[in-house]
Amino acid sequence: MATIRKRVTQAGTKYQVQIRKKGYKPVSRSFNTLKDAQTFTKDIEAKMERSVYQCANDAEALSFGELAEQYLNEILIHKKGYDKEKYNIRPIIRCLKGYKLINIRPHVISTYKKDRLQEVSPSTVKRELGLISRILAAAEKDFGIYLPQGNAATKVKKPVETSRDRRPTSNELELLKSDKIVGNYVVLAIETGMRRGEIVNIKPEHVIGNNRNLLLIPETKTDIPRTIPLTQKAIQAVDFILMARGRALNIKADSLSQAFLRACKRHNITDLHFHDLRHEATSSFFERGLNIMEVSLITGHRSLSMLQRYTHLKPESLIDRLNG
Repeated sequence: MATIRKRVTQAGTKYQVQIRKKGYKPVSRSFNTLKDAQTFTKDIEAKMERSVYQCANDAEALSFGELAEQYLNEILIHKKGYDKEKYNIRPIIRCLKGYKLINIRPHVISTYKKDRLQEVSPSTVKRELGLISRILAAAEKDFGIYLPQGNAATKVKKPVETSRDRRPTSNELELLKSDKIVGNYVVLAIETGMRRGEIVNIKPEHVIGNNRNLLLIPETKTDIPRTIPLTQKAIQAVDFILMARGRALNIKADSLSQAFLRACKRHNITDLHFHDLRHEATSSFFERGLNIMEVSLITGHRSLSMLQRYTHLKPESLIDRLNG
């Protein structure tokens, strides 16, 4: 049974709808016009008759900020990337926290994307849109919140990522390798192409082989273990890092990036990130004559397209091979 009541207040005239039907929670909504109230009532009653009505009261009452905090504390906290994602979620909460879930529509996400592209890189915005999508998916899958408009983030086109092609010069590498704090981390990254998270999580039992020329990484970004051949320089760097554990070099991934940036500043090196060393290593492997399968075995890239993103060959390195 549905009732529509006219309510006159100082703010104006409102039409309050109340719908009660056995088997469903009561539905109530206010409208500015009688026509809107009648249209809403007819639509909801028809859905109830067909047993396809889903209550959107939770989506109307809960804000995106509340949902994101719930996702952070109940879902994300159990995932491997929690330490990193808990920081990535903060700008999202800051910008979208005031929206009720019922109002999180594609144009809201599009506006968020546009505004964030003025502040951060396309790759960062792409990751944030992915996180928004996972939060909205959790609303229905994990928390039982019906979103009438669906997952709005899946309907917004992701920004095009721009691949960095910054490679350190030979002089820059020598300066960084000589740095007391991060030098050995730089050497290991250049010699192996390992990610910073993999490097800081090295343990003595990961070094295998009679000649200590192999490094087993049991937990990688893709959760696929791989074995990396170690050069003599890489072995020396690993030895130093393992001996330094418990002292100044016992750092986390984000701390390593910050230490690297400070080292760059000390040596007047600009626009260079620790992750660029992975690009440098991958490109260097090809320049030294390794084939695609050999490089992917070392770096862990699972597709040619990913290898291409990380590879920026120096034309001069090809001259001898072309002349030959």
